[in-house]
Amino acid sequence: MQKIVIFPFLRMRSGHHLVAEAIAERLQGPGVEVKEVELLSTISPFAEWVTSKFYLNWIRHFSNGYSRFYHRHIAGRSSNTQSTGWTSHYFQQQMLRIIQAEQPDVIICTHAFPSYLLNQLKERNLCDVPVINAYTDLFVSRVWGKTHIEYHLLPNAEAKQELLKQHAVPEERLFVTGIAVHPAISGGSIFRSPQSRKQILVAGGNGGLGQLETLLTQIEHCSEADFYVLCGNNRSLYKRLSSRKHAHIHPLAYIESRNEMNQLYERMDAIVTKPGGVTVSEAFEKRVPLFMQHVLPGQEEINRTYLLNKGLAFSFDQTDTLADVIRRTLENPDVMHQWHQAISLYQSEQVIADRRFFEERIAGCLESNRRQVNG
Repeated sequence: MQKIVIFPFLRMRSGHHLVAEAIAERLQGPGVEVKEVELLSTISPFAEWVTSKFYLNWIRHFSNGYSRFYHRHIAGRSSNTQSTGWTSHYFQQQMLRIIQAEQPDVIICTHAFPSYLLNQLKERNLCDVPVINAYTDLFVSRVWGKTHIEYHLLPNAEAKQELLKQHAVPEERLFVTGIAVHPAISGGSIFRSPQSRKQILVAGGNGGLGQLETLLTQIEHCSEADFYVLCGNNRSLYKRLSSRKHAHIHPLAYIESRNEMNQLYERMDAIVTKPGGVTVSEAFEKRVPLFMQHVLPGQEEINRTYLLNKGLAFSFDQTDTLADVIRRTLENPDVMHQWHQAISLYQSEQVIADRRFFEERIAGCLESNRRQVNG
């Protein structure tokens, strides 16, 4: 039995978990065990709870400060080959303890911090397990391990060029795969049949973060379209929207089934959301136009800039009438043609034309590791 361990960081649901689940689904099979290990909660559940609360409150109440911190200390380029003191040493020791307990044949990181720790351990020759980075945003932050990681599953060609030129990572380790999506989120139609009423999916309500209230106020006055609001685990939002009984607003509780999400995407004319990496990739896969109003500070700001510069998504502000903006965009043949071309170009850069890539790459790591053990 071969064992693959996937490392997110926190138990708090995020794109890191969705990417982990997408990869796990592709790799499950006879003779292969895939296990997710949330690093911080495994080390200390209390520390994980404190970190999650601190992070959410920082973003909610001091968003400008978090944005400055992120751009200064996380988003910038760095070779990250140097340790950061006793905290790094402590977490490296804890990572070694987990590896010794789990005995994985391959490790996949969907969060930057576990990748950073493993890169440090490999530099010190303390870890010989093959490690794969599976990125969850449209850029590579400085925290990710780079130079000693066996393979990088990259979101786009720009990220590949950065690792090649800024960090001298060998090209044979770099693969532009896009951000992993679950196999159930299968390709959508390039041209949707016209509908008299637009069907619009509103995502990003799970954490109660960002300018969601402003957006909800807008859609209450947009009765000419139907809005499906993904509330996730935000029960107060779900109850509030349900109690108002607007005929054109349909609150949806947490949807666990990716098949159900795929069917929901099929019915939508547009998605209004924050630019999280997984949501963006799922929208690309389904060929559903993406509209962005608010973003969370940090990585979503960088994702948003990338999407707009590439013509991959649309934006609107609080002065726009949402339904009118979406209708004008969707009914403009020139705009939609340019958008389809931008999506096609983005997807054409990816090596993963079929979904066997993950299995083949992982199989190569497993075989290499097996030879080392037997040799």
